[in-house]
Amino acid sequence: MKARLKLIFMAAVGVGASAMPTLAQTADNSPAMLTPRDRVVMSLIVAPTQAAKQPQVISDISDTDDDKSIDEDATAQDSSSNRQMMSDIPLPVVSRPEPVETITFEPAPGQYGFFQTADAYLTARGNGTSPQLKLRYKVVKADGMTGIESPSDMVSVLIGPDYAASARGDGPMQIIDFKTHRLLTLHADAPEHFTNVSLYAARYKNIDTVRRMTRGGTLRHLDIGPSPKRNGLSLPTADKAKGLNAFYLEASLGFAASALPKGSLIIKKDDTTKTGTFDNKTVFTGKFNGPSFDTPSQGYSLVSWLYHSLAIHPEILSTLTDIKSAPTYLKLYTETPNAPAGQFETWTLTDVVADDVPFPLPQTALSVTEMEAVSPLAFVMNEALYGRALGGPPDPEATLAAMGVRLDIGDVLAVWLSARAMADRLGGCEALDGLCDMLRRARSLAVEEPDIADLIKAFDGVATARTRTAALMTLQEAVADPDAPSVVLRVTALGLAKMKRNQIVTAGLSDLDPETLLNQAIAKDPYDYAAYQGLAQIYAARGAFIESWDMSDALRAFADAPRSMTEPFDRAESKLIAGAPGFFPPIQP
Repeated sequence: MKARLKLIFMAAVGVGASAMPTLAQTADNSPAMLTPRDRVVMSLIVAPTQAAKQPQVISDISDTDDDKSIDEDATAQDSSSNRQMMSDIPLPVVSRPEPVETITFEPAPGQYGFFQTADAYLTARGNGTSPQLKLRYKVVKADGMTGIESPSDMVSVLIGPDYAASARGDGPMQIIDFKTHRLLTLHADAPEHFTNVSLYAARYKNIDTVRRMTRGGTLRHLDIGPSPKRNGLSLPTADKAKGLNAFYLEASLGFAASALPKGSLIIKKDDTTKTGTFDNKTVFTGKFNGPSFDTPSQGYSLVSWLYHSLAIHPEILSTLTDIKSAPTYLKLYTETPNAPAGQFETWTLTDVVADDVPFPLPQTALSVTEMEAVSPLAFVMNEALYGRALGGPPDPEATLAAMGVRLDIGDVLAVWLSARAMADRLGGCEALDGLCDMLRRARSLAVEEPDIADLIKAFDGVATARTRTAALMTLQEAVADPDAPSVVLRVTALGLAKMKRNQIVTAGLSDLDPETLLNQAIAKDPYDYAAYQGLAQIYAARGAFIESWDMSDALRAFADAPRSMTEPFDRAESKLIAGAPGFFPPIQP
């Protein structure tokens, strides 16, 4: 079967079943020179199928692992060291093995994903200036028991009508864009560059952690130390006997899954001062008698910045929505797994600058796809989003016409694979008149070709639990072929993702990894939308929410991606706004 399928896999390339780069001989029979994009694609295609330990990172912000202590700094660590080095950027277009009519392409309007340059981001967001308060604070931390202070830090906070930003000392600036719901991190070291991730993804990790650890808000005392059956996370500390009140977890992550027990939190406020007392400890003091806000939106931006950035319980923050001035003084008390005796943090305003200024992302800052070190997957996706990969996406009607010609000369599998790939891309064969009939014709002719019939049967079998293992054992041989089209890799990957680990091992499929196969599928066909959707689902299942949203952002940027593939993320984002409104303040004109 293998030799036969190799030939027909190679034939399938010509009608869009695969978008592999051309690696043929040149006219003088010398090896064709690989373009830089060829090298990127081949680095993905020929990569081992063995499971990678870490997900392939598109953005520079990584999630914390579930078995590590909850540390807000850890969630913002730069994971650029995980990237594979690339050179020769930008990469040129790679043509298909034979001409296929393509369509003009660029990201859909209103998209702000990782793939956008600073200039494109600012243009889509709307250029111009707006009122901004630049607040400079002296921040001091002190031990909750001894009162011993750590060296102070200076933190700059920028408050605009639809954004908030902060930077500690000379460190990176984190920009929370409430208009686009993006989280940008601006690095000043040369070359000046920024990362750009979904704000939904960054905060879904907070929400998911709180919900799991508190069992939806019902568990108020959290055991410290490994206890996966109870809380789902490990909270290492020097004092495991004490435990942690869920109040402090909720404060550190800005979200509570349920209301606090009645009477446990006492909040007092006058015109400018607010205090919060929990369990007979003053956990919050704020004096809001600084410079006044130009618009109510600036007040919303400041309060939302507090949700995102400081360890203040959301029930306290929910009482601050009426503030009209910036704080001159904040004092917080919190307990963490690494500071079970408690810790005070004091913010004192030292300087203020009010001005009308542009959004704080420099137009010249490089995005992750413009950097010399770029994830191969991110690069391939970016090329596709701008229609540069393989000259652009194939035109469905022209591809369907090519299928008819190939079917007439007996290329049954080439046509069936191409038709199946096109149907998946469009969200069903019904989306293109004549495509369902093409699939039926190719399937009926395949009856006379046992190898082809077995492969089609395996495609069908992957969809059902009862036949999935046998189907994947058939596909295992197919995906080992370097010429296997994207659709074969993707269907195999999604079938594997539905199996339990012990089932995979028993079936002898443990040398295959769904994530790796989907990376290869996208490299071969960057317009295989179902591969993007599948990779987003795999990342989400592994808790890699930022990477999952990156895939969704890319998918939604394809203007012709089926709504059935993008709607689940749209619904998830709407639910996040409704369930955690403090993270997503209202924007007023």
